[in-house]
Amino acid sequence: QFLFSCAIFEENAVRDDEVFQLAVSDLSLSDDILQSEKITHSIKLIEPNNPFQAVQEGKDALSTIVFLFKQHVHG
Repeated sequence: QFLFSCAIFEENAVRDDEVFQLAVSDLSLSDDILQSEKITHSIKLIEPNNPFQAVQEGKDALSTIVFLFKQHVHG
C-alpha cells in the first residue's frame, strides 16, 4: 500500500515546506501509525500571490495521484 501526499507552498514559505517534510518523515518512520504503507510525497513551490499557478499545480498533483492510483490498482 502507498499513500501519496502533495503540498503546494509559496516560494517564500520555507518554514511550511520544512514542517511538511518533517511530518512526512515522522509518519514514515512510525510503525505505530503506518505498518505496511509507504508515503510518497511531492512538494511544489509557486510564485507568491499567483492563484492561477496554484490552481494549475493542484490540477497537476491530482492528475499524478490518479495516475499512481491506477498503476497501483492494475499492477
